[in-house]
Amino acid sequence: MQNTLRYLCYILTICSVSFYVSFSSLIKPRIQLESPVEQTTFKLPPAIKRNIPNIRADIAPVVSLFPLTDKGLYPLILGNVVRISNLAGSTAGSGVVIWTGLDFKKMAHTFILTNRHVLPVGMPGAVEVFSYLNFRDVESVTTYPCFTVVQSSEADLALIEVVSNNEFLTTATLISPEEYTQMPMYTDLFIVGCGLANPPFVSPGKVFQFGEDTILLNGFSVWGFSGGGVFDRCGHLVSISCQIAMATVGKDTYAITNISLSIPVNVINSWLLTTNYKFIVSPELGSLDDVTKPKKFH
Repeated sequence: MQNTLRYLCYILTICSVSFYVSFSSLIKPRIQLESPVEQTTFKLPPAIKRNIPNIRADIAPVVSLFPLTDKGLYPLILGNVVRISNLAGSTAGSGVVIWTGLDFKKMAHTFILTNRHVLPVGMPGAVEVFSYLNFRDVESVTTYPCFTVVQSSEADLALIEVVSNNEFLTTATLISPEEYTQMPMYTDLFIVGCGLANPPFVSPGKVFQFGEDTILLNGFSVWGFSGGGVFDRCGHLVSISCQIAMATVGKDTYAITNISLSIPVNVINSWLLTTNYKFIVSPELGSLDDVTKPKKFH
């Protein structure tokens, strides 16, 4: 029954994305706002190429134990951030590719971390992966169907599965809990997201407050960064953007775009460990078979 439901999700999602790709000019996505204020209509920039080919991400994986220069860091972190469209709500957000691999049938599965409010369970979605020419201009945009497989009831987190026949070549590496615990105040971090439904871009900032469930950064963030990644100088994922600061003056509410909140790795790991996807945290805790292999009944 579980596999049947999964296949039905595949079919429904593929049909929705096919409609999205064919009639994208008719869709006017609204920016996904993180607070209950009036949403702003904003058109997605025109893509040079929109299709659903079975291709892999074109940036090789890099795992560094040492700080990287901007030349090495920016391609790495941009390559792991994607744009996510909620086809039912016509909204756009961001996500971070965190796992890819093959199941027991040699079928590819790729998982993306994002916010629950970007693509809740039951909503059809599309993931857009960007390829760059000389790492300057967007050469192409590859669109994949996707759907949310599990979401948190407490934290604003969701795990999305990409419908693709191939593995991605690159995934983000989560910072270790030990490194996160030892991270000092005002550490340089890099906020990456698809602001205003644009292709992903990098905004340098610094963490100025550590909370139990969130951290605060003073780097630029705007609508559409929801679900994007916050990375350290080694390219490790530190947290997932979830909200920009809002200030209320009288009856008016204003966005404070140079202060943002994100969900740190300790909260992400704790949530994943309560799901069947704990193998994303560590392969010693399980495997993809936990969610794809039929269970035997006695």
